[in-house]
Amino acid sequence: MNFPSTTSANVPILLGSLTFMQETVSTKIYLYQRSHLHEHNNKAPSIDTSFESMPVRGNHLEKWRVLRTIGEGAQGRCKLVERKSDGELAVRKQVDWYTKINSSPLEAIILNDVLPPSRRVVKLITFWFTPSPRNDDYLIELFEYCRGGDLEHAVTQYGRLSEDFIWHCFIQIAEALDVVHNAGSQLVVHRDVKPDNIFLEQKYRHAAPWPNLKLGDFGAATLKPHTEAMLMRCWQGPELPHHSTAGDIWGLGAIIHWMGHRRPPITPRPARFSQKEWESQPAARRPTLLPKSYSLELNDCMMECLRWDPRDRISSHELVKRLKRDRHGKRR
Repeated sequence: MNFPSTTSANVPILLGSLTFMQETVSTKIYLYQRSHLHEHNNKAPSIDTSFESMPVRGNHLEKWRVLRTIGEGAQGRCKLVERKSDGELAVRKQVDWYTKINSSPLEAIILNDVLPPSRRVVKLITFWFTPSPRNDDYLIELFEYCRGGDLEHAVTQYGRLSEDFIWHCFIQIAEALDVVHNAGSQLVVHRDVKPDNIFLEQKYRHAAPWPNLKLGDFGAATLKPHTEAMLMRCWQGPELPHHSTAGDIWGLGAIIHWMGHRRPPITPRPARFSQKEWESQPAARRPTLLPKSYSLELNDCMMECLRWDPRDRISSHELVKRLKRDRHGKRR
């Protein structure tokens, strides 16, 4: 695909609170498709994410020192970086933009323009486009650094997790989903709720006080229900490939199931299926009650999230209220 060139012009292009100034260089101009965003309860007009002439910014990486690689996946490569001026740590995510030329940078738009600031969502510090010598321009995003790492790696080394810690995680992840589903100017569906997308502000200790949690990695998020099956299926509900806010709730229930059983609610694979094929089968989803050492209330709340029919699942807003009510009314 060929992209037209342009000469320099100091024209500000406004995206929410971010203003991009075209630099005095000849750059490639990406032509972005218009995304028709879903209005949520008529709270606000749809955000126009069509970019007629979004310039590629210059290279700002010289302000940051790379310390180490902390992750790599389908959505990009992540490195821990340190700002040279003051030592502030951040996570730098690099997305090869030529692979996503037919879409808008939704993760950045959602975190910067759609969702309000929240203590339950990983903060986007800034983002920009930058050219590469190899002619494969990319998007750079800088996120706050959560020192405790992700939930999966933080607790895998431990045996049985305390019920108090599971309640703590349940409530805070539900609060994050309530923000994502209800607090923004548009309805957002995260679509990838799983333990390694839940981040801890501080290191996990096997005793209270527990670290605060944040929901991150909105690389698969959308602003309307979606029907694309591209994610880790073992954390998705039986309605896949359709994914909605109810699918996010299933993902939360699957995390709690994993914390109690150390596996998502997927039954063992029959010999005639590959693991990927089996995880794509709705019949593979069969939640089981948590071990008897956990309370009935915790089980009940988990199973509310794991109802087979997405129409029967509890909403994130109602779930937050129920969890806070039931946490201290536990029964065996």
